[in-house]
Amino acid sequence: AELSVSDNGIGVPKSKREAIFQPFVRVEGPDRGLSGGHGLGLSFVNDAVDSQKGSVRCEEGIAGGARFVLRLPLQN
Repeated sequence: AELSVSDNGIGVPKSKREAIFQPFVRVEGPDRGLSGGHGLGLSFVNDAVDSQKGSVRCEEGIAGGARFVLRLPLQN
């Protein structure tokens, strides 16, 4: 099964798209605002998906922003 979630924010640079799934990794920089957070949310998502033998990736959103794609195996 595949699930995708998109937003219309400023996106995630290609150089950070794999790293953001590691604990405490945040995309910092000008124009990012002060949203806070500790860089743990996507790490938790990655761990949960991995525990089900699935995968998650970040890519460019269809209308800008970011698109997160989760794939999980179907079980009978």
